[in-house]
Amino acid sequence: AATEPATAAPGTDRAAATPPTVRVAAIDANPEGDDLLQGAGESVLIEGAPGLDLGGWTLKDTSASHRMVFDEGTVLPADGRLRVFTSCGAARQGVIYWCVHGSAVWNNGGDTAFLLDPAGQVVAWLDYRPDR
Repeated sequence: AATEPATAAPGTDRAAATPPTVRVAAIDANPEGDDLLQGAGESVLIEGAPGLDLGGWTLKDTSASHRMVFDEGTVLPADGRLRVFTSCGAARQGVIYWCVHGSAVWNNGGDTAFLLDPAGQVVAWLDYRPDR
C-alpha cells in the first residue's frame, strides 16, 4: 500500500522546527592569572546567525552546578559572535558576563561547554582538552 508523505500539522511551520545555526566556537579555560579572581578572563565564544535570540537558552559545563540562563533580549550581534565571560562586568556589544563567584567554571584539565535551547535540548557543544 502506498503511504502518504508526511505533512506538518495545520498551523505549524517546518522551518521553525529546524535547529538554529549556532556553535560553541571556543573556550578560554585557563587564561593568565588566578582563576578565582574576578576578571581572570575565563570565557566562551558563541557564534551563529546574527540576530539569533538566545533569551532563555542555557550555557553550562559538565557539572550540575554551573549553569547560566541567558536573559530575555540577548541576541547575537551583527557579527554573529558573543563572548561570555565567567567573571562580573558591564555587558557591551558582543560581550556578556556570567558573574560566577567563588570558583572557576571551566576546568583547566578539560571540560565541555553545552548550549541548550529553551526546551533543554543540547544544540551545540565544544569539548576542551589542553593536550589537544
